[in-house]
Amino acid sequence: MVSPCRTCAHRARSKNHPDCVNCPERQAAFDGLVRLENPVTKINGETKICSDPDCPHKGVAQPIDAFRRARYGRLNICSDCMKRRQAAGKKKAGKSTDKPKVTPALSGSVTVPDVAAEQAATPIAAIPAPAAPTPPPSNHHNFIVVDFESHQDLLDGLRRQAEENLRTPENMLLYLVKQCVERINALDRSP
Repeated sequence: MVSPCRTCAHRARSKNHPDCVNCPERQAAFDGLVRLENPVTKINGETKICSDPDCPHKGVAQPIDAFRRARYGRLNICSDCMKRRQAAGKKKAGKSTDKPKVTPALSGSVTVPDVAAEQAATPIAAIPAPAAPTPPPSNHHNFIVVDFESHQDLLDGLRRQAEENLRTPENMLLYLVKQCVERINALDRSP
């Protein structure tokens, strides 16, 4: 006889549910009044029952080969239920299992048009360097243009500090301005 819980209609329910606790068949199996046996198949002598409540085999013992191998033994879910769960997961993720995989194949040789071949044969002229970016106007409310033309020593010191702190010179300048503004605000707040 197979465990009564395996064939019960409430097998997905918690075993602490009052109906399961007061089940006379379950109690008889626990008391040892009913001898539980694993049904034997003719294939290899080993069977297992799927633990999925929606299994199409409905608690009937299946050959052990119907369960995928796991690291320690076999899975508790039969291959049919595993395939059903995987298909439902793919469908939920938006992947359709019905679409065949199409791989683009190149057939024949690739031809290059004559115009493209002529352009490839002619040497490329030197590309002119892009013009220096013009600084934004200083009257714009998000930009301040700082000219270090006559203060090259300040610019060199700023670059040195930026390298030491692993920053760009622009970010170092913003950091220093932020520190100065915070100190000024702190002095304004002090009595």
